Amino acid sequence: MSVNKSTNGFTLEARNGGTQSPNATQPAADLLPGGVPAGGGGSDSLSNSANLNQYKLDSSNPKLEDFIGYLRPDVIAEPLVNQWYAWSYLIPPATASRYLTQSQFKVMRSFIDSPEVHEATLRDPAMMGGPFIHHPASRVDEVRSLLEETQEKQSRLLGLSAAIAHLRTQLANHPQGQSLEPLYDQIPEALKGYVELVYDANNNPSIRFIEGLLYRSEYYDPTSQSIALRIADCDQRAFVMSTPRLPNENSLFLNIPFADPRLDQLFQMRHTPGSISETAKLLNISNQDLLFFRSLFTPLSSSPLSLSPKETTQNSPSAANSDSPISPTDIRIRYLGHACVLIETA
Repeated sequence: MSVNKSTNGFTLEARNGGTQSPNATQPAADLLPGGVPAGGGGSDSLSNSANLNQYKLDSSNPKLEDFIGYLRPDVIAEPLVNQWYAWSYLIPPATASRYLTQSQFKVMRSFIDSPEVHEATLRDPAMMGGPFIHHPASRVDEVRSLLEETQEKQSRLLGLSAAIAHLRTQLANHPQGQSLEPLYDQIPEALKGYVELVYDANNNPSIRFIEGLLYRSEYYDPTSQSIALRIADCDQRAFVMSTPRLPNENSLFLNIPFADPRLDQLFQMRHTPGSISETAKLLNISNQDLLFFRSLFTPLSSSPLSLSPKETTQNSPSAANSDSPISPTDIRIRYLGHACVLIETA
């Protein structure tokens, strides 16, 4: 079996009657840039060794040895807000403020108070997805630091959340069906100019947030946004709604807002090669992160997860063409995105 990885997904081609490469199950961390096995092999694997040596990582030398390369297709870029997965409700200030105070802070405080309970509870697979942080108890100090840092940096959002809760209480106590106009004078200062008071489809008083103005206000803080880069070496991760992302040796955090044009330059390297050294400078990668950053790139135009030595040396854009004809003995499986797999036969 071989794996051809393309910029829009990966293609697995299973060849019946063939022998599986001894490196087919080798973890991505044990591969040189481009998916080339770090170990030895037959004569085919040695034929290109002189060219591949220049891409080996030298942990004794923090200086980045430059090469022109591509961002590996198996690199996962995870958007984060305050180190939590940036799902849609964490971007708009109004909903972000409520999730911050009513969900994230609560689960972090619970973990800080009883980290062993969270750790023990999540040993039961049935509890996955519950309000439990999926980190070992030994990382409680990191979670505490994250909580304290977020409270300090997001003080405006905390005030916004309190104002929303207060206004909702006022609306709930307002006489049903009466005019909402007298309540405008009672709108909390933090919300003035950013909301309208309306009746919803069920004739209940409600708040209409003027989201465009909130994005232009002090409540929208792009500095809380970041990107975590890692290699897709497994298909498991902690539940994103209950577990913040903490730094580790298998990921790299870029403190860059989502709208930063430097991210466009990084991700265009999926298909357009560029200087790894210049990209590292552009993104302000520290010396201690250079080696890991370098491992996210490949000198090849397509980055297979694992190939036999012969297939590796013959790798090219045409070899990774997922539209090429399938032989009668082949099966092609293409991953096209979330929960979408295309299986093709001749």
